[in-house]
Amino acid sequence: MQIYSNYHTYQTISDSPSFGAAKDITLKYVVSKYPHILPERVFEAAKQIINSVPKAKRPTLYELHLELYKGLLECKTLDEARNMFPEFREVLDASIFKHSRSKHLKNLTLPLEDMSLRVLQDYYGRLLPQQEIGINLGFASKSAFDWFKDKIRFLPFKKNYLTLVYSSNESKNAVIAEKTRAFNRKNPERMLEHNRQAAQSNKSSEYRKAQSQRIKQYDNENPERRSKIGKFTKEVWSRLPHIRKAISQEMAHFPDMDRIIAKRMSHEPYTEQEKRLNKGFFKFFWRKYPDYKEEYAQMSRTVSNERKNKN
Repeated sequence: MQIYSNYHTYQTISDSPSFGAAKDITLKYVVSKYPHILPERVFEAAKQIINSVPKAKRPTLYELHLELYKGLLECKTLDEARNMFPEFREVLDASIFKHSRSKHLKNLTLPLEDMSLRVLQDYYGRLLPQQEIGINLGFASKSAFDWFKDKIRFLPFKKNYLTLVYSSNESKNAVIAEKTRAFNRKNPERMLEHNRQAAQSNKSSEYRKAQSQRIKQYDNENPERRSKIGKFTKEVWSRLPHIRKAISQEMAHFPDMDRIIAKRMSHEPYTEQEKRLNKGFFKFFWRKYPDYKEEYAQMSRTVSNERKNKN
């Protein structure tokens, strides 16, 4: 089976949040911090366990998930799976493609009537990443598998749930950590942005100050990286003139931004008030133009990949 070069990963490691050591990813932590990304079945079971099982005997999120969905692996048909797990009731049988001539369905490794059930079993029952599932089933590209999932009304996990599950397992957590380190070594500009966002989003002012100081110190000790990041950012914005124009137009309604931009151009440090104004403006802008925000993120990924390929 040939896998074309456009079969990329579904989510880069750096896009995933860092959940810490596996021993810290307890059910209580998961329910209190990330209830919005847990499947309802997992969320309800976790709450019940927290209230009735001693801490030392509680399963990890990884173990709980596999236990809850192990019955899926025993199902022989999609109908059986839909009856046992009502959350899959809208998933369609892939035999709807029986007379399809779509190029996406060439070289599949299973009969169509088995495909929908297999995807659910691999994803929910075995916790395999979507990329691995798509390749194993014979899809030649990510877009081909995405097309298939959309047609059968596939129900994916909420964003970052799979990373959270893996993080609760010692061996998988170690794999994630090593991949993250490797990615960060190759993409320092994205690592810096991640650190900046983490420092801002953390609720502890003491942590933010300490993190900010660490970043400044690292920048001072690594001037070559500052230069690289500056060139990277300049290249990204050079390809997005329409977004720069929209920013300039919006800034007309924020007179103080002229002063802040002037200080930025001359590399003068911001006051605390100017930092808040700058942050507030861009928060307003990206919220007003969500498509531009996604376009900027995509262009950042494009430029990053181009630089990586050159190296």
